[in-house]
Formats: sequence, structure tokens, C-alpha cells
Amino acid sequence: MPSSLIVEVARVEEVADHPNADRLQLARVKQWWTAVKAGEFAAGDLAVYVPPDVVLPEPLAEEWGVAAYCSRLPQNPDGTRPPGLRTRAARLRGVPSFGFLRTAEPGMVEGDSVVDRYGLSKFTPPAPVGAGEPVDAPAAFHRYTGVESFGNFPGVFADGEPVLLTEKIHGTNCRLGLVGDGEEAAFFAGSARLAVAEFSGKGVRSLYWRPLTDAVKAFLASLRADAGADAVLFGEVFGPKVQDMAYGRGEPDFRAFDASAGGRYLDHAELTARLAEAGVPQAPVVYEGPFSAAAVAEHTDGPTTLCAAAEAGRFAGREGVVIRPPVESFDPRVGRRILKSVSADYLARRGKPTDNG
Repeated sequence: MPSSLIVEVARVEEVADHPNADRLQLARVKQWWTAVKAGEFAAGDLAVYVPPDVVLPEPLAEEWGVAAYCSRLPQNPDGTRPPGLRTRAARLRGVPSFGFLRTAEPGMVEGDSVVDRYGLSKFTPPAPVGAGEPVDAPAAFHRYTGVESFGNFPGVFADGEPVLLTEKIHGTNCRLGLVGDGEEAAFFAGSARLAVAEFSGKGVRSLYWRPLTDAVKAFLASLRADAGADAVLFGEVFGPKVQDMAYGRGEPDFRAFDASAGGRYLDHAELTARLAEAGVPQAPVVYEGPFSAAAVAEHTDGPTTLCAAAEAGRFAGREGVVIRPPVESFDPRVGRRILKSVSADYLARRGKPTDNG
């Protein structure tokens, strides 16, 4: 679920005492909370906020004194390691802390991006083993909508409005489509970024084609026929050899979380009904009710609902949640009103690189 690289000068909205550490406080920028030294920031201060999954040049991280709180990037297939350090999240004395704050430099203005100023980039996870070989595909086999972080856009949902929170699954984003004109329509599969061939030159079936079961084909055919438009299903492939969280599976599994017909995304009720009718498993809903920041925080952390904790492996928590309204709607700041909130415990765990866009 790709999101934008947003590292900018922002206003510190509030500062609170850390409940378990006298020398620390908690500062909020937008909807991000991060631990800071006591007395370092006050409400109203301008600061540079660097969220998780930003890649910093290593000399800059050393200069800022944050290198010890970052992670090295994963190795390339040839064994070399890309330059830079990746920001993380952690629990400090039991309280989640996301990224870090830097005092704004003289002349900085609220809202200014510092990405180019400091040579920052967004972490992009490597493709999983067995991803497949890229192929051309029609434009109708479109990529999934970008999903921005809740921490960057706290005003997209209003307190009290109805929302759904679905569990964000740690795997690799997959799209499956039935697109093309009339009898020329064909099935396609791919990752968030690329359409891929079903089989490699060695005859190995792509990880992204495995979810294209008879049930998924029936779902796509039904949606395409009823809508009179190309159909694309979006979901997550997860389990062993996909990422470091196996969710108790012996083989890769799949959960659908969205679908579109002719580029129009389905409302949640229609999506759920169609998936159930076709027998396609859906990403679990962990909360349905009035929106509040407290409800998001409560359900972002916690155990995964996809398996028992004893079966989950080294990390039994959830990656986070995806926030959406029951009926599709739009906001000029983010496009589709859909946001993600990622768990600090998940970001702080020791495992393979995240795939949270």
C-alpha cells in the first residue's frame, strides 16, 4: 500500500509527560507521537518531523545522533548493501514512539518539505522470492490506490463518523484482473507495481498468480459482467517465504481487501457480499463503529486475528489497520478516503523489511 514521502517542517501540536520516564516527554506532530527529551520542545514550536521508513544518508544520521535508532537496508541479491539508514518506531518505556523530531533551522517555514534539502528517500522493500518476470499489461489493469498514513492526515475522518478498520496484513500486495475488450479479455496478475508472467523461463509459477483460483476467476467474471467494465481485485499474499510473519500457514495464503470495476472501487458492503458469494477470503474487520483517534490507536496494536498467537511465530501482533468509510468518498488531500495506521511493535520487531508502502 504505497504512500507519499512526507518529511516537512511542522508545528508541534502538544507535549505530554511520559508516564514512565521523567527524562522523556511525548510530542505530537499531526497525529504522530514521538518521544523527546524533557523540555526540548513545547506546543507551538516548529520542528522537522521524520516518520518511520525514511532513508537517511548515514553521515546525516550520525550528525543528528539518530543512527543507533535506525536500521541498515537489506542486502541486494549480489550481497552488496545499499547506502543509507532507515528510520523506525519503538516502544520507549512501554509507550510507542514513531520516528523523531529535529528543531527547525532558521528560515524554515511550516509546510516546507525537507526531502531534497537532506537527501532523503522512501524505503522500498525488495520483491519477494518467486515474484515473477515483468510483462506488459493493459492500462485497465491499474495499480492500487495510494494509502497515506493516518499520522500525516489527522483531519480526513471526522470524530463520530462511521468507519471500518481492517487488519493490515504483513505480506506483499497482489492484484488480479480480468481486463480487455469483449472475448479478448484475459486474466492478469502482478504486484503493486508490476504485472508479471504466470511462469518463469524455468516453469516456476509466480507467487502473484497463485491466488488466481477458480473462486477468484468467478468473482472477477461476475463483477466484470455486472458492471460492464474491466475488473481488478486487490489483496495481500502472505505466509512463509513471503515475509517473516508466517501467520501459522504452511504455504502462502491470500486475503482480498478491495476491488474495482472500470476504475470505480466498490463500497465495503458490496465488496463483502460479492467476495462471500464467490468464496474468496477477505481481510478481517477488527472494528466497525464511530471514528476516533483513540479507536484507531486501540486497534492498531494487538494480536493478529489471522491465527492463534501460539501459531504466529516470533511476532504475534498485527501490522496495523486500514481505515475506510463504509461508502466510498474522497478528500482533496488524499484522494480516496482510506488511510493506514501501522503498529510501533510491528515496526520495531526484528524481521525482514516491511512492506507498508
